[in-house]
Amino acid sequence: MPEKLFELPANFDLSNPVNYSIAIMKCGYLGAKMKFDEAKALCTYLLENVPGLIDVYKYELQCDLMFYEIIGLCRKEEIDKIYTKQLKKYIKATSSYVARKRLLYAYQLLVMQNDEAAQQQLDAFEKAAKTYPYTAEVEIEREMLALIASKKILLK
Repeated sequence: MPEKLFELPANFDLSNPVNYSIAIMKCGYLGAKMKFDEAKALCTYLLENVPGLIDVYKYELQCDLMFYEIIGLCRKEEIDKIYTKQLKKYIKATSSYVARKRLLYAYQLLVMQNDEAAQQQLDAFEKAAKTYPYTAEVEIEREMLALIASKKILLK
């Protein structure tokens, strides 16, 4: 999709759910383009500035923030601040999402440094990918998985 679809005017009214939905979609777009710093900044901004943000959006943004921290500076104390009991519950409820498998793969591989648990997440991803209805999303997630694996190699 062209980036122009996600341009937000300077006076964008974030109190309107339709408007903040577009901003949230832009976060996803930036993440898919691997513009992680921009995506992280926008996610943070939305979490801090959208009045009445519904829980599903809040948790999706937190999942994205957690991933950007893992793939970036990977500071355990920052990850622990994001990875709350409520977010864990949400992640469990949305565990069939391929993006969730990718997040948990990154968490196990790069944060917990548990290769066995990471492999379990990777296997679960592959199983879910076989029947996942959005093939483009699966391909984007595969690129992210490769990036995560390459970061592990760099850490060795």
